[in-house]
Amino acid sequence: MRPVESLGRLLCGSVTFRATGGFPDLFLEGCAKRGVRLENVRRGSRTLTARTGERAVPAAEQAAREAGMTVEVLRRAGLPRLARRYRARIGLPVGLLLGTLLLLFLTGRIWQVTVTGQTFLGEEEILDAMGELGLVPGARIRKLDLKSVGEQAQQRLPRLSWIAVNRIGCRAEVEVREIIETPELTDEKDYANLVAALDGVIVSADVLEGAGQPLVGSAVVKGDLLVSGIIEMKNGFQRFVNAKALVKARTKTELTAQVARSMEAERSVRRRDVYSLRFFGLTVPLGWRIPNAETERSETDIQYRKTVFPIGIQRESCAAFETDTVALTEEDALLVCFSVFCEQAFERYRDAELLKRSCSLSVRGGTARVTARSECVEEIAQRQPFTVESALP
Repeated sequence: MRPVESLGRLLCGSVTFRATGGFPDLFLEGCAKRGVRLENVRRGSRTLTARTGERAVPAAEQAAREAGMTVEVLRRAGLPRLARRYRARIGLPVGLLLGTLLLLFLTGRIWQVTVTGQTFLGEEEILDAMGELGLVPGARIRKLDLKSVGEQAQQRLPRLSWIAVNRIGCRAEVEVREIIETPELTDEKDYANLVAALDGVIVSADVLEGAGQPLVGSAVVKGDLLVSGIIEMKNGFQRFVNAKALVKARTKTELTAQVARSMEAERSVRRRDVYSLRFFGLTVPLGWRIPNAETERSETDIQYRKTVFPIGIQRESCAAFETDTVALTEEDALLVCFSVFCEQAFERYRDAELLKRSCSLSVRGGTARVTARSECVEEIAQRQPFTVESALP
């Protein structure tokens, strides 16, 4: 039997029967006149067993009566039999129908969009660009031109050197390559001297290019020349270079941080968690959000092994704040001021070797102040460019 005929039998139903007595040949002739198609016909001495469609049973019974035969149904199969069997349980056929429709709906749409290959560019930025072009969970596969989507996305994201959008089943994979930025090379004609950026005593000096050798143990003042970019040649000519050296000195510096005892601070006045159902890119909120509130979002999708379904729950933590003026006590003001000082000190001395430090804390009037005197070893060579004018007419 052909596959199409088998599917028809399954949907329309089939009946296997046995006809006894009478004249089997006359019965077969009557079935042929009425267009009753019989399958798997088996004849005995006075019996005949066959199978036909559910709709052809009345015509087969009429042909049997004319031939003097009695029809006995042996077995019924197909969808009509199941419908009669579960007619009192309407939920089962309805659920089967809805499941079939849902399956047809799911297989024709994008379930998940993933990004691979990015290093510096954020995944959300790439997904937002794809969403503007229609590539989102729930998009119909037939309406998407993935090659065109990749070309348009590359125009919107200039930091990408290459982008390709591939479909793997119901999942869209966005593969990207970022542009590798190379540092700008210094122009050889950009000449410079090296001068002291701070007062100090030199502890080490390694000249890579230029004229002059700072003496270890010598004291320098801010602005003193350490290495010259002008090299005197033996033939009386001068050669100009971009001086390079590593010069470390023992320095004494002072760093001060201060904050006011009265400051503006944000105070939380309302908080609420709002849950939403997510289905193929559609979001159905289950509560009310707080107007003009800061929101933190987290999403949880249904997942089975490595397959992530585009169905899940989204949680939004909303918080509303009010700005208020807060008067700090002396202890709180010093604590805040010390926190600010630590941030500044980290940036200032991150590459220095700290030898000694003394701190003083004070509160005068409406200001808290932290002052620190530090003694450390650090790099003091500072580049000082200069230009050369040609003496030729």
